[in-house]
Amino acid sequence: MIDKWMLLIELLVLVLIAYEVWATVSERRATAKRKKTVDERIVAVRQALSKGMILKQGAVVPGGTGVSEWVVSVKQWMEDTRVLLRSYSEQADLAFVYSGMIFPLTYNVCESELFVALMAKLDNLQRIMEKPDVYL
Repeated sequence: MIDKWMLLIELLVLVLIAYEVWATVSERRATAKRKKTVDERIVAVRQALSKGMILKQGAVVPGGTGVSEWVVSVKQWMEDTRVLLRSYSEQADLAFVYSGMIFPLTYNVCESELFVALMAKLDNLQRIMEKPDVYL
């Protein structure tokens, strides 16, 4: 009778050990999968940030040509980036569109309000990249 109880206890211990091993392996897989997903998303956000910085550098000064093309490009970038972030999480989308307190500054560019909005979005995108586990 004691042998049967010992065998049962040993089987329960083996089941417990197997469960612990399975739980650890599952957690590691989930962590690795999440890291891979976040890394892929960071690459996409970095590309969007790069495109936005190019638009910022290409801002047209008053009297310059190409103002309407620049405005269309900036608005399209804002929409494309928002769609990208919205596909990741609502938090990322909200963080991107948040304007915060922007003090009126004068810039020697056409469409200075759009330029300020572009700078705010770039700043927000940078903050999103700094905390990928929260937003992505």
